[in-house]
Amino acid sequence: MKKLVSLLLALAMLLSCTAALADIGTPDAPVKVTMLLKDMPADDPAGQAFCKALNEKMAEQGMYVDFSFVDAPAGKYVEVMPLAVINEVLKADILYFQGNTDSTAAEQGFLEDMKPYVDGSQYLKNIMYAHNTARLENHPYLLAAAPIAVFSPVIRKDWVAQLDSYETLMADPTVDNYLAFFKELKDKGLCEYPICVYGDHSRLDSVFGAAFGVTTTLVKTEDGKWVYKYVTDEMKNLLAFYAQLYADGMIDPEYLTNTWDVAEEKFYSGKAAMLIGKTGATINVYDNSMQATNGADAALTVLPPAKSELGQYCAAVDVSKEERGRVISADSEVKEAAFAIFDFMASPEGRVLDLYGVEGYHYNIVDNKIVPIEGAPDWYGVFYDSLIGLENIPYEADAPMGEAGLTSLDIASEYFLADNAVNLPSEYSAYWDAMISLFNEYAVDVIRGDKNTDSDWTAFVEAWNAAGAEKISEYLGTVME
Repeated sequence: MKKLVSLLLALAMLLSCTAALADIGTPDAPVKVTMLLKDMPADDPAGQAFCKALNEKMAEQGMYVDFSFVDAPAGKYVEVMPLAVINEVLKADILYFQGNTDSTAAEQGFLEDMKPYVDGSQYLKNIMYAHNTARLENHPYLLAAAPIAVFSPVIRKDWVAQLDSYETLMADPTVDNYLAFFKELKDKGLCEYPICVYGDHSRLDSVFGAAFGVTTTLVKTEDGKWVYKYVTDEMKNLLAFYAQLYADGMIDPEYLTNTWDVAEEKFYSGKAAMLIGKTGATINVYDNSMQATNGADAALTVLPPAKSELGQYCAAVDVSKEERGRVISADSEVKEAAFAIFDFMASPEGRVLDLYGVEGYHYNIVDNKIVPIEGAPDWYGVFYDSLIGLENIPYEADAPMGEAGLTSLDIASEYFLADNAVNLPSEYSAYWDAMISLFNEYAVDVIRGDKNTDSDWTAFVEAWNAAGAEKISEYLGTVME
C-alpha cells in the first residue's frame, strides 16, 4: 500500500511540478525541509551557511523553503542509517545513502520513486550523465548526477620527468611497459615501493584488470552458465600477476593493514610512488595535498589503464543502480518542496552553490568572477558533482578542480565500459557475503605467497560454488537472457 500511495503522489507531482515550482511556500510560511547527509551535522558552520544561502537564493525565485540538516544516528553510517529508516526512528525528507545500503528500504516502500520527478524536472535531467540515467532506470529509488567514479593511478610530475620509461608508458601502456616503469622507479631510488593501495588489492584492478581480461562482473561460460569474474581463468592470471608484483617488492608489503590515511601519508612522504584514487574530487585532493607538502613541481599526473589485446578500460562501471545518492523519503509530507530543492540545485545558481560553496564564506565575487577566500574550509558539495552545464553559471570561475582531477575524469570517460552486474534479491545476500569473503581471503593468500594459483585454484573454486555460487548461477540464468 505504501508503494502504491507513493507512486500516485509521484505521478501527481509529475503533472504539477513544472508549474508549481514558483509556488512553494510563502515569505511568512516557508516550507520546512530536512536532509540527512553523512558528515554534515546540524550544527556544522559551513552547513548552516549553505542552508541560509540556499533558502535565500530559492526565495529570490519565488520558492520559500526552510532547509536544514538533521543529525545522523550514532554509529557507523552505512549500518545504522538504513535501519533507522526502516524502523521509522529517523525523520528526514531527503536521505543520503551510500554503500549500496538502500535496497531493503526501497523494497519495503520507504523510498520515493524518483524517476517521475526527474522526468518532470526543469534542470536536473540535463546535468545527469548517461550512466546516472541508466542507473535510475534500473533502480529509481536513488539518484545522482556525478561523473563516472572509477579509480585511476597518479604519480608526481617531478618524478616521472626523471624516468626514461615514462614516455614509453604513456605512448603504449602495456603491462610490460608498466613493469619497466615500476622497475626504474625502484632502481633509481625514488621510492621504497612503486605501488601503494590499502585494505585489499581491488583498486589495482582499475589499472590492470582489463589487460588480463577481467572486465564485466558476470561471464558466460562455454556451457552457457553465468558465473562471476572472480572464478574465471582471467582472474586467476591477474592474481598471479599481483603475486609477482608483491614478491618483487613493487607493492607496499603493508597494503593489507594500511588505512586510507596511512596510504596517503606514505604517498605524500615519498615512500610510495603511485597511489590509486577515485577519479575527480579525490584525485584533486591528492593533487592539492601533494603540492602543499612538496611544492608545485610535485603536481600529480594521471596514468592510463594498462592495455593488451584483451582490452583497455579503467573498470566496468555498474549501471544496475547508484552505489550512493539522494532520495526523498516516502513518508515525507513535503515532497514537492523537497524536489524543488533537488531541481534548484541543478540550476545555474544551484551549481555555483554546490560546487564552489557559499559566497562570503568560501569565495567572494570580484569583477563577476568567483575568487576563493584564502584559508576557507574545504567544500565538498551537498547534492551533485556533475560538471555538465558549467558554462551557464552566472559568474566567471576557474574549474572546480585542478588538472589532475579533470584529467582523471576524461580518462574515466575515454575508457568507459558498462558492467552487466545485477542486483541480487535479499534472499541471496548471505550466499554472496560468504562467497566474496572466500575470494578476498584467497586473494590475500595468493598475493602474499601463502597460496598459489596453480595448486590452490581448484579448491578455491569448489569452496566458492559450495558457498552458494551454484544457487546464484541458477538465478542469474533466469535474468541474464
